[in-house]
Amino acid sequence: MKTSKGVIQGYNGVTAVDSKTQVIVAAEAYGQGSEQDLLEPMIDKISGNLQETRKDEDVFKDAKILADSGYHTNKNMEMLAEKQIDAYVADNQFRKRDPRFKDYDRYKKRSRKERAKREGRKNLFTPADFTFPKDLSYCICPAGKKLYRSGRNIFAKVIILFDSRHPNPPVVPAN
Repeated sequence: MKTSKGVIQGYNGVTAVDSKTQVIVAAEAYGQGSEQDLLEPMIDKISGNLQETRKDEDVFKDAKILADSGYHTNKNMEMLAEKQIDAYVADNQFRKRDPRFKDYDRYKKRSRKERAKREGRKNLFTPADFTFPKDLSYCICPAGKKLYRSGRNIFAKVIILFDSRHPNPPVVPAN
């Protein structure tokens, strides 16, 4: 399964429940992250489990199947139509067609930028926070203290960085 740390082994638990009695009629753990290929095996599992109690009946005759957008594919829609199952599967592309969401991407990009600013480097200073003289012999930190050069320069492509120290660094208590 994909995570922010990479891919890890995981399982996708899929459950089918009778909404009237709240009884689980089928459950399975699959070793794949995507739900798209799991609708047909779950339909077969539901059918197999309920055939034990209703031998002569079509178990989906009066039933309605409800599934989230993770199961919405053309293949699944065709399978449900072939088996004549009354199913309601959320459309995963509805935002692209609905005129109410025409500006969706604009707000999505803006919220990503705003989140990046909020969740970016917290409590760190940028070069813009410091004041430098023309000769770069010292700088003034955001707290108004003068930081002197330590004598070392760091060259990174076209930017010249210099290491600076406060003459009497403050003692910060450990938490």
